[in-house]
Amino acid sequence: MKQVKTASKKSTRNFAEWNNIAESVADAFKMDNEERDCFRNKNLAQLIAAIPYLAGCDDPGRTAITHLGAYILSLRIKTVANCQPADNDYLLKRLEMINNFI
Repeated sequence: MKQVKTASKKSTRNFAEWNNIAESVADAFKMDNEERDCFRNKNLAQLIAAIPYLAGCDDPGRTAITHLGAYILSLRIKTVANCQPADNDYLLKRLEMINNFI
């Protein structure tokens, strides 16, 4: 059986932009020190921040901060993150209202 090498926890901390992104988001959400440390060490938050860089987005830092903001809001406002029957509707139906403003 072939053994698959996985990244260690230490390697996820090497994401060069992570500390700056984490601090910016923590400041924006006015996190206390305990919350800030918890957020900074959360692997899912780091993954969310890394994806725009890995995907080659034009402005990955801005995209990462935006996605992390949505993630934090979904944690703090539970009703936002709860699935609704309308979530299963055709995606463009949910975008119709903002799609026709021009």
